Amino acid sequence: MTPPIFEEKQSMIKTWGGKIVILLGLVIVVQFIRKLTINAQMTTSTWTSYGVFLFSILGLIWLFSKATLTTHLSKEGITVHYPPFVKKKHFAWTSIDKVYTRHYKPIGEFGGWGLRNNGSSLAYNVAGNFGLQLEFQERKNILIGSQKQEELETFIRYLRDEKILSEK
Repeated sequence: MTPPIFEEKQSMIKTWGGKIVILLGLVIVVQFIRKLTINAQMTTSTWTSYGVFLFSILGLIWLFSKATLTTHLSKEGITVHYPPFVKKKHFAWTSIDKVYTRHYKPIGEFGGWGLRNNGSSLAYNVAGNFGLQLEFQERKNILIGSQKQEELETFIRYLRDEKILSEK
């Protein structure tokens, strides 16, 4: 029997983009330290430039480390949390017109991964090309990326079998 919940956490820091940000951050920090040891007589503008750049990289690393997409599905509805971009949002199944899983083209449809808006839909995705499509009558559609295709499809089937979701 399928458990009455589906939950998934996906972290941006574990993606190739997150790894590139960390690698660049380490290279910049090493270069910064090397400059300090070689030339302790830097001008104020050089210090400012390095400082701004260093804090920018550290900010990106912080952003990637905090960006974790949490998706929680239950009999009541779906809850999505994608800090620091999106506070926890809950959608009751009764407020959603259509629910289905699908493959999508992250770059072609949304311009990449992360929190994306293509005009008619929002996408909350971290990696991959599979997700849960939510279609609404009164608001923008939402696509939520998932790395657990089989488990998500099984849970959606369970909700349909329990008559929580219709076959719309």
